[in-house]
Amino acid sequence: MFLSELSSADAKRNAIAKLPEWRKKNIVQRAFPGASVGGMDWADALSHAGADFDVYEAPLFAHSKSGVQAEAPKHKGIVRYDNDNVVGVVGTKFGTVQHHDAFDGLRSICEGGNATLEALSVEEGGARVSATALLGFSSISQLGNSKGDALAHFLRAKNAHDGSGSYEFSLSTLRLVCLNGMTGIEHIANTKLRHTSKVHDRIRQANDAIFSVVRAAKEEVEQFERLAQDRITLESFIEFGQELLNSTRGEANTDKKLVRRENDVNDLVDLFAEGAGNHGASKFDAYNAVTEWLSVRRNQYETSAKFANAFRNAETGTAAKTRTRALRLLQR
Repeated sequence: MFLSELSSADAKRNAIAKLPEWRKKNIVQRAFPGASVGGMDWADALSHAGADFDVYEAPLFAHSKSGVQAEAPKHKGIVRYDNDNVVGVVGTKFGTVQHHDAFDGLRSICEGGNATLEALSVEEGGARVSATALLGFSSISQLGNSKGDALAHFLRAKNAHDGSGSYEFSLSTLRLVCLNGMTGIEHIANTKLRHTSKVHDRIRQANDAIFSVVRAAKEEVEQFERLAQDRITLESFIEFGQELLNSTRGEANTDKKLVRRENDVNDLVDLFAEGAGNHGASKFDAYNAVTEWLSVRRNQYETSAKFANAFRNAETGTAAKTRTRALRLLQR
């Protein structure tokens, strides 16, 4: 369960500081994108990252070939108050949400002592801002592992002024021994709201209900604890792997697909027995074989862009859906 001795802000940061340098660097790159703001209060963090500004909406004008100026009726500009820079050109139905309003729920969790703000990322002059907070750590008592299996739980929120994305808030869990994404769809507690004319009311409702994410993280840990105490044989694991791949990637109905399916199952078997932190004994080992296969074996990070895309997919995309299916099969 959640480690009580790691409940304070300083203890959470010290826990990461004590990790080996290579693992600490990977956690910082993967879990804390943007400017480091650990230890700062909310106002100082926004100022340090360059996110402490409001915007206003302004009409847009276009010049015809004949030189006549006319207002663009279907679009508007999103402009910073502090420097009058345009950070977005959007449709007239776009609902603008100030960054500080979008992050109000996350701020409440942090100021209430339930999480610590660690990073703020500002892109394209403030058009997009994302925030990452550390919710806490947990330790899973696993068969064959007397030291426990450490997990780190994060909260992420993001907002955009340029129409490139929705307002989002989500829970994300990493297994520290391998940095695999662990959260399935049912516990991802993901809120995603489009910037429509009604977005302000919906964000207020989302911020009011945001403490439910803490409950979701605890439920996730309880689920992992049950898997860690439930044994699974190699034969049963192979059957599980085949059923998982058939249900998420379709039947292998050609020679080429059969060969690839066999290779994928063999990879999963190797990770079940010898993956990072695995012992080939419990259903938690089985689940971690899937998460490592999705996070490492299926993705190559030659560039930072590929790394970022793979991580987003691991959190909320097809990888998260595959993890959800794996959890459901293992809990039958």
